[in-house]
Amino acid sequence: MAKKEVDGLTVADMNNHIKNGAFAKVYLFHGCEEYLKDFYINSILDSVIHGDTLNFVSFDGKITASQLNEACDTIPMFGDKIAVLVRNSGVFKLTGDKTSEFDFVATIPDEVCLIFRETEIDKRNKLYKIVSDNGIVFECARQPENMIGKILARHANKMGCRITVDAVSLLVAGIGDDLLRLIEEANKLALYVGEGGEIDENAVRNVCALSVSATVFNLTDSLADNDREKSYKFLQTLLDDRVEPRYIFSMISNNYIKLYDTKQLLEKGVPQSEIAKRLGVVEFVAKKLCRQCRACSLAYLKDKINLCAELDMDSKSGRIDDITMLNILIGN
Repeated sequence: MAKKEVDGLTVADMNNHIKNGAFAKVYLFHGCEEYLKDFYINSILDSVIHGDTLNFVSFDGKITASQLNEACDTIPMFGDKIAVLVRNSGVFKLTGDKTSEFDFVATIPDEVCLIFRETEIDKRNKLYKIVSDNGIVFECARQPENMIGKILARHANKMGCRITVDAVSLLVAGIGDDLLRLIEEANKLALYVGEGGEIDENAVRNVCALSVSATVFNLTDSLADNDREKSYKFLQTLLDDRVEPRYIFSMISNNYIKLYDTKQLLEKGVPQSEIAKRLGVVEFVAKKLCRQCRACSLAYLKDKINLCAELDMDSKSGRIDDITMLNILIGN
């Protein structure tokens, strides 16, 4: 894979490219996923120069065309290749005559491996087109949950442990999809479970500071399981964290609506993956909704939705306060 049309590469493609070892002369890694940038750049550098600092040149921030040209003209010392890494130069946002100064990138020597690591780029930029035509452009974008799961599973394996699918889903729901943050949490979890251990949902809940939405989801999960003790525990956690009671109520109410919609879709034979798309939720949430609503009838869920509407009206009219509203809903 000496060159690849822009935006046509997947993570699997890049993994195969690294494995095959047929490296391009020039790369552009851009996008918001910093972990992927570091991972692929380090993999390329390890393969091309094998840690040889004599054949490595790096630039941070703004760079002139003459500086870069001089670096690319350097003859490798005691090796076959020289690697040039350019970080956050902004050259892919240049316009006008300034972009033509970098035309030499199209004809850099075969001994050179030039890597650009950028955050923002303009696809109309001339240098961008040169790199696309002569090398590889890879957008390091946020990854879907299934790919995050593969990355975390590989990382956990390196740490000497395992991670379950549900643990990955809870991490994504409670931490987000930033791989750097997720890897940091995975490192803490690996230390918690120890070598040979398994990172499951309980480990995630015990170790990680999950978002409010994740705690609310734990609350709705325990409500669906009719576990009042856990429900009150999660409610108290949210209140101790100064989460507005009205927000908690809204999340519970919305969850009952999602359960009702999920139940209807399941009865029509709609698969879980399609339910996730229709409801606009991640697979983990869809899986939980499907599990929760199987023990409930449509009539039961409709009663819960009506109860939420009645309590909402009573609260807004001043007949009950918001805390009482929550206690009635959970205790009902």
